[in-house]
Amino acid sequence: MERIDIALVQMQSEVGDVAANLSAMMRIMRAAAEEGAQIVCFPEASLTGYSATRADEIALYPTCPEVCELFDLADMLGVAVCFGMFERAASGEVFIAQPLHALDATLWHRKTHLGEKEQKKISPGQTIGTIDVFGVRVGVQVCWETHFPELSTIQRAQGAEVVLMPFASGASGEVRREAWLKYLPARASDNGMYVLATNALLDPKTTASPTALGGGMMAVDPYGKVVGEYFKTDECVFICDIDGMLPRNSASSSMGAQSYFDNRRPELFERYR
Repeated sequence: MERIDIALVQMQSEVGDVAANLSAMMRIMRAAAEEGAQIVCFPEASLTGYSATRADEIALYPTCPEVCELFDLADMLGVAVCFGMFERAASGEVFIAQPLHALDATLWHRKTHLGEKEQKKISPGQTIGTIDVFGVRVGVQVCWETHFPELSTIQRAQGAEVVLMPFASGASGEVRREAWLKYLPARASDNGMYVLATNALLDPKTTASPTALGGGMMAVDPYGKVVGEYFKTDECVFICDIDGMLPRNSASSSMGAQSYFDNRRPELFERYR
């Protein structure tokens, strides 16, 4: 692997209008593939729309036709796709899922840490994982999960070189940018990996949802440097090319020719769990 192009997508998804959301996502996937993207990452709950209060109503089964259509289109285009949905499991529980599908493999990520409103309707995921995508190990963290540094460290220990971070958050513009700058560079530089974040759009004036989602996209390299960002509130696809800066390409992912991750002492930390 010499290079991989990852498309971050900022889009508006109508709550409960799965057909319209699916159509928009398929259109965007085709356009991103034409631009050379190998991974297309949509925001949290992009397929179902985001509404914690309507989770029971809008949740989809993981084997539903819409999910299969997205997987099939990704396979046909030769790209990997990461998208969000409220999921109804066979047990009847509802999860916030963010599957990452890459040809013959799928990482079915369920949001492990939930916001206060989400906890009333939604069950937390219980696993942390990564997946190989075109020769790169990739992890997923959804919105509130990104505030817990242990998740990034665990994924890096699993070999992650890139972590996709889809959001559905109300903060927009400079407020969103300032919030991400407080911690996304730390997640990247502490672990020596790329962090790529994208936030959903939702204008309550044009939808039945009272929740506004503010958009925003940011790419941070393994040194903690912001290498791309977009904070306008229109549909947009931002393609980040990852070329020669993965942990495998350098003995140092941090200042002073040291890798913070490689110099950890996990045996010491275990004592305090």
